[in-house]
Amino acid sequence: MKEQIAALGSSGTGAHLALDLFVDYCDAVSTEVSDAFDLAPNEANKLTQLQQWSTHFRQRVQFFDDQFRRGPGQVPLPVVDLIENELIGMGITGSRAVLSVGTPSNFMTFTEDLAAALFEGLTNPPMRLTPLAMITVPDLEGSQASWIPIVCGHELAHYMQRQKAVIRSHTNTLDDDAVARLPDRPNGFSDTAWARRLNQIAAAWLEELTCDAYAVHRFGAAAVIAMTDFLHYVGPVSKAGQTHPPRTLRTRLMLRWLDSTAGGDKLHIADTARLRSDDTPTPPASPLPSWALLLEQHFETHAMAIWADVAAWSARPTYDQATASDRIEDCAAQLLSGRPAVARESGPTRGAAFTEADILNAIWLGFASYTDMPLNRMALKSLDLLAFLRTWNKAGGGAAPNEPPMNSITPAGALSAGEIRKRLSAEDRSRLIVTPRLPPAVNDASVDLRLGNNFIVFERSNLGEFDALDDARDPRAIQTPVVREWGDVFFLHPGQLVLAATLEYLVLPDDLAGQVITRSSYGRLGLLSATAVQVHPGFAGCLTLELVNLGELPMAITPGERVAQLMLWQTEAPQSAGAATKKYTYPTGPEFSKIRGDDEADVLRRMRDAFRTR
Repeated sequence: MKEQIAALGSSGTGAHLALDLFVDYCDAVSTEVSDAFDLAPNEANKLTQLQQWSTHFRQRVQFFDDQFRRGPGQVPLPVVDLIENELIGMGITGSRAVLSVGTPSNFMTFTEDLAAALFEGLTNPPMRLTPLAMITVPDLEGSQASWIPIVCGHELAHYMQRQKAVIRSHTNTLDDDAVARLPDRPNGFSDTAWARRLNQIAAAWLEELTCDAYAVHRFGAAAVIAMTDFLHYVGPVSKAGQTHPPRTLRTRLMLRWLDSTAGGDKLHIADTARLRSDDTPTPPASPLPSWALLLEQHFETHAMAIWADVAAWSARPTYDQATASDRIEDCAAQLLSGRPAVARESGPTRGAAFTEADILNAIWLGFASYTDMPLNRMALKSLDLLAFLRTWNKAGGGAAPNEPPMNSITPAGALSAGEIRKRLSAEDRSRLIVTPRLPPAVNDASVDLRLGNNFIVFERSNLGEFDALDDARDPRAIQTPVVREWGDVFFLHPGQLVLAATLEYLVLPDDLAGQVITRSSYGRLGLLSATAVQVHPGFAGCLTLELVNLGELPMAITPGERVAQLMLWQTEAPQSAGAATKKYTYPTGPEFSKIRGDDEADVLRRMRDAFRTR
C-alpha cells in the first residue's frame, strides 16, 4: 500500500487520499485493539474482542483488494481529470476522483462515503473528509479511451445522483392491476409483496436507464456504441436482472434518445449498435419472463420523460451532431493520420479546441475505417494534452502565434528559425507537426520541447544482473511506469536515470532528420539527456528522453518545463520513413526498451551459446 502511495507523487489526488484513508484505518484499528485489551477483564473477553476485530479487519482488506489490488497505474490520468471537471460542471465541488482497475467483467461505482464505510464501528472515527468519487473499471478494455463515455457518463451519473438527485416528472410506480395479472408470480409472494418487489426492481432499472440517458446526453453516439459494445462483451444474450434492464431495452432507448437530438446520428457512428438491437419492444415470444416484459413496456412508455428529466438535471447542454459533425470528422482525420488531435485544422474555425466528447466520438468514427492506427492511444494523448492546456491556460500560459508561410528555399544542413517556421506552417508533405505549440515554440535554430508527465523509473531489484538479450528477462523487472498530475513535480535524485517523454507529439516529414539535446540552462544545473536522441525522417510520436541528474542534490522537475530542444537537418533526398517497420511506432509516452527485438539479437544469442559450450 505504501509503495502505491509513493508512486502517486506528492499531490493530493483522489487515489492518494483514498489510500491514505486505508493507512489511517489500520492505525486506528491497532489503537482501538490495544486500548480494548488494556480494559478487558479477562482472557476470554480478549479472545471475543479479537474475533470481532478480525472480522471487521478482514472485511476491509477484502474491500481494499476488490478496489485497489490491481492499483491505479493502468487507469489513464486524463480520465481522472475529465471526471473531476464533470463534477465541477454539475456544481459538485470538492470531490476527487478515484479510479482503479477491477475484474474484466464490469464497471462499478462506490457511492457511499469511504471514510464512513471504513471506520464504521470504531469509537473515534475521523471527521468527514474529502468526498471521493470511486469508480472501478474492467481490466484491459476499461482503460481504453473508447469506453470513457461509460466511466465519465454512466458510472459517474451513479455517483452524481447521490449528490444531486434527479427531479422526476413522472411516477415510476407500476400499475397494481397489471402486476396482479402476471402469470409467473413466485410461490409464497402475496399480491402486495410481489408488487412491492417489482417496484423495487423498477427503481433499480430506472437508475440504470437514467445513467444511460446521461451518458447519451453528455457524449452522444459515442456513449451508445461504447455501452452497447461493453454490454455485448459481457453478455451476448440479453437477459433481465433484478438490478439491470436487458441489453436490448437499454440499446433501444439509447438509440431513441440519440435520434431525438439535433442531427441525430448523421455520421452513422452508432450503426453497429443498431444491428445489435431490435427496433421494436421485445415480442411476446421473447424468453424474458412476463414481469420483465411488463417493466419493458413501462419504460418504453416513460423513455422520453426520463430523457427530459436528465436534460433538466444536467448542467451541460445536450451533445448533438448537428453542430459537432465537422469537428468530429476533422478530429477523426487527425487521429487516423497517426497523431493526437487537440484543435481543428480545417474550416472557418481552424485552431478552435476540440471537446472531450468530440474526441470520443472521433474514435468510434475512426474505427469504421478498419484501420491499424492505434486510435485509442492517439485519443488518450489528445485528452492528456487537453488537460495540460486547460491547466496551462488557467495559470496564464498562452499559445504560440500563427505565423504566415515563408517563401524561402530550404537549404541543405541545419534549419534556421525561419526555415523551421516555414515547415510548421506548410500545408503539403513538407510540413513539420508539433502538437501542441506553445511559446516560445521556435528559439534560434531549434524547437523547444517540454517534459511530459509520464516516466519510467529504475527500481531496486534482487536480480544480480540484467541481460538484455535474455528472452526470460523483461525490462519491466527492473523498471516501472510512474505518472504525475499536471502541476505536480517529479524528483530526480543524484545519479538517477529515468526515461521521460516530450509533452509534444512530433511528425517529421520524409526529408527532415533531427537531434534532441538538453537545453543548456538545465545542463548547467546538472540535468543531462544521457544520450543524444536521433529523430529519423518520417518519425511520428513523442520522443523518449533519457534523463540523468549529475548534480549533488535532488532536482524537482515539473511536467511542462522546457527541458530539451530539437535541431533539424535537411536530408539530401526525401526518404520514406516506413513507420510500421520500426520498433517504436506512434509512441505517446516513454517506452520500455525493445532491444530483444533487434534483428541481430538471435545471432548474438547463438554466438554466446556456442562460446559457452565450446
